[in-house]
Amino acid sequence: MAACVSCGAPSVGDEHSFVCGFCGCQNTSDEYFRASAAEALRRDLSGSRSLALSAFESGDYESASQLFKNEIAVVGNDAESWKYYALSRVAIINASNFESECRFLRECLLRLPEDVRTIIGSQISRATLDIAAVKVDDYYRRALVRFENEVDPSREVQKGLEILVAALDLPNYASIARVHCLCIGMSILLSLQDWGISGPYAEALGDRIRDELGEISEQGFNADTVGAVVDACSSRHPRLIASLIEYFPELRSLSMDGGPAESSGWGWLVVLTLAVLLTIYLLS
Repeated sequence: MAACVSCGAPSVGDEHSFVCGFCGCQNTSDEYFRASAAEALRRDLSGSRSLALSAFESGDYESASQLFKNEIAVVGNDAESWKYYALSRVAIINASNFESECRFLRECLLRLPEDVRTIIGSQISRATLDIAAVKVDDYYRRALVRFENEVDPSREVQKGLEILVAALDLPNYASIARVHCLCIGMSILLSLQDWGISGPYAEALGDRIRDELGEISEQGFNADTVGAVVDACSSRHPRLIASLIEYFPELRSLSMDGGPAESSGWGWLVVLTLAVLLTIYLLS
């Protein structure tokens, strides 16, 4: 069973394309768009459009991207071509071209009608935010190593935050992935405070993260998703969970219940105690 990319609520029915009954987010998947491309191929299409759709359906997104680009140059502002062009480009996005691709994807989304934009929005948001989370975390770890070796980490921090901002500039159609990125960003800002590094860029990003967390928390989340936020973020910075409680009050009750780490600690204590008692019994 699929879960909504925005709030985490479980889906009912088709897991590849559904509107969440909890928050109203339109959810789509790679399989949904490949099936749509296959269906479009069965219609009477031009040769160039068929080639582009065939490449997309087969997962050859590099070729599909170039073919749809050529198609758009000929037919102009065609919503279907722009839709598959955007989906092809997001499938081949990587760290080296991340910021320029995010700018391009924003342009693509603006060119699409609202109904089409909604359909592809969750796929584009989730893919770019997932990549951003990995790359930002990578730059943060590099910065931490430099700081621990008494080397200025500013360049790595700046690059990581630039990638984060590029991803956040895309429309929000996937709040869970967005919260993950926001939490990584907040943990970096907390570390910068610890390191004594500050500046207007970090302050502006801090304001943005707090504003976005406030907006997202108002939308509401499935209860299981709150637990996932704890699991994903609790080890990033000792003050991170305390900072998140303002936006996700559920974390307070989970923390009072012991949370994953504390429960695990008690479990090991029980096992160790039983092992000692068993050893004493066998030796007596």
